Amino acid sequence: MTTLENKLHLALSTIGLLIMLFHESSGERQLIFVHVMWRHGARAPLTLFPSEYDHTIQNWPNGLGELTPLGILQQFQLGTFLRQRYEKLIPKYKSDTIYIRSTDSNRTIMSAMANLAGMFPPENSQNILNLTWQPIPIHTIPKTLDKVLDVTYSTCPYPDHVFYSEEMNSETVRAIMEEKAALFDFLRERTGLEIPTFTDIFDVYDLLNCEKAHNMVETNRTWMNEALFKEIEDLFFKSTLHYYSNSKITPFRGGPLLQSVAEVLMKKAKKIYNDQLKYMAYSAHETGIIAFFTSMQIYNTSLIPDFAACIMTELYEEEDGTYTVDILYKRSLKEEVQILELPWCGTVCNLETFINWSNNIAVKDWEKECGLRREENFSELQQRRAVIFLSVALIVVITGLCILSVMYYQLKKLIKLKIPD
Repeated sequence: MTTLENKLHLALSTIGLLIMLFHESSGERQLIFVHVMWRHGARAPLTLFPSEYDHTIQNWPNGLGELTPLGILQQFQLGTFLRQRYEKLIPKYKSDTIYIRSTDSNRTIMSAMANLAGMFPPENSQNILNLTWQPIPIHTIPKTLDKVLDVTYSTCPYPDHVFYSEEMNSETVRAIMEEKAALFDFLRERTGLEIPTFTDIFDVYDLLNCEKAHNMVETNRTWMNEALFKEIEDLFFKSTLHYYSNSKITPFRGGPLLQSVAEVLMKKAKKIYNDQLKYMAYSAHETGIIAFFTSMQIYNTSLIPDFAACIMTELYEEEDGTYTVDILYKRSLKEEVQILELPWCGTVCNLETFINWSNNIAVKDWEKECGLRREENFSELQQRRAVIFLSVALIVVITGLCILSVMYYQLKKLIKLKIPD
C-alpha cells in the first residue's frame, strides 16, 4: 500500500469514526418496546361445500380449521423475520423479556409455537435435547371470556344486535343483495350452502381462499373460474366493512384490543413494568387485526390480512424524554413492511394522544353496554363454582342422611334390648 493510499485509508477511517460518534451522540429516538400481533398461518377451511363434502374432506387430514404444514412454515418464517428486525432489542430468549398471549384456538396456539421457534432458536447452553427448538410459555384464556382477542366469540349481544338489525337491513346491503341475487342463487345451488345473509359469503370465500393458498385445484368444480373467485372475494371484502366499521360496533369489536395495547405501552413508558420486558405478542385471527384497524379508523379492504399477517406497534423514547408510537404492518410474508398513518395522529404518534384515543373509543362498562345483566352473566369459572357448591351440598345431605339412618338403627336396636318381651 502506497503512502497516498495509507493517508486516504486513514482519512476515510477517521471520517467513518466521526460519523459513528456523531450518530451515537445525536440523541436519536430509541426503540424500547414492541407489541406484535399476527394472524395465524394457513389453515384448513372452517367448512366445506355440502355438495362436495365426501371427496374434499380428505384434502384436510388434520381437520377443518386446523393449522396446516404450510401455516407452520409461514409462522416460522415470520418468526425469523421478527428476530432479524428486533435482534438488537431482544437478542435471545429470556423469560422476563417477552410475553406471548394467544386466543384459545389450536391454530393460534400452534402458530405462536412455530413463530417462537423461528424467532428464538436455542443456544447451545439451552439445547440439552439437541433440538433446533426450545419451549417458550404461551398464555391464553377461554374464548367466551376473551373480549380482547376473540372479538367475535366473547359474550356480548349488543354489537351482533346492531349488525343484524341495522347493518343487514341498511339500504347499502339491500342493494348489494338485490344486485347479486343471481350470484347468490347460483352459489347456493352449486355449493349446497344456505348463504342467508350478505356476510355468509365468507363460507364460500374461505374454502376457495384456503385451497388457493395451498395451490389446490378442485378438478370437479368446473363452474369455478378466476373471474368468479374475484367477484366472491370482493363481496367478502365489502362485508368486512359492514361487520366491523359501524361506529356502534367498533368500540366492542376493537375497543378492548386497542385499549389493551395502549395500556401495555403506557405501563412500559411509566416503568410500571420491569425494565426487562421488551416484547409482547398476541397470536390471533384476521378478525382481531381488522378490529384493531377499525378502532384506529384506518381500515380499508387493501389491509385485509393474509395468513401470517403481522402488526408491529413500536414504542420509542425520544431525545427530549417523550414517548412516541409507530404502527407498522406486514400484510403478508411476500409484502414489505409499511408504516401506517393514523388520521388523528400521523405516522409518528405521541403516546399520550394514542392512549387518549384508545380510552375514548373503548366501552366504559362492558357488561352494561353489552346488554348483559350481571345475574345472568355467569363466567365458566362461576359456573364451575356453582357445580362444585351444589355437589358438596349434595354430598353433605347424603352423608347426613346416612348418619341419621345409622343412628336411628342403633337407637332402635338399643330400645329393643332394654324392653323385655
